[in-house]
Amino acid sequence: MTTRHYLGENTKAILNTLDAHGPMNRDQVVAATGIERDTVRQYLRRCAFRGLVTADRTVNPPVFATKPGWQAFLVTTRPPDKPKKPRPEPVTTVAIARQTQPNSVFALGAHQ
Repeated sequence: MTTRHYLGENTKAILNTLDAHGPMNRDQVVAATGIERDTVRQYLRRCAFRGLVTADRTVNPPVFATKPGWQAFLVTTRPPDKPKKPRPEPVTTVAIARQTQPNSVFALGAHQ
């Protein structure tokens, strides 16, 4: 079974750049895409974890390349957002006090 991923615009830009230019290190990807260095680092790590790119770590800095057939893992539509859970109504201190059981003789009405 093939796992399909919805890929964001930055991920697609990085993968398309690697596909077009061949193996590149992180700084070369930054120069080619214009995406910030830390963002590229994070997305390359995610792509490697998902199995979309390979990382040659025998050289410094590591060189990344797309795996053949990475486009088969793409999902073209974004999954629907999860429905938000309704927030409970705020409860006032007085309402909480009225819900509690009496804890003294005064609460039972002995002071009257």
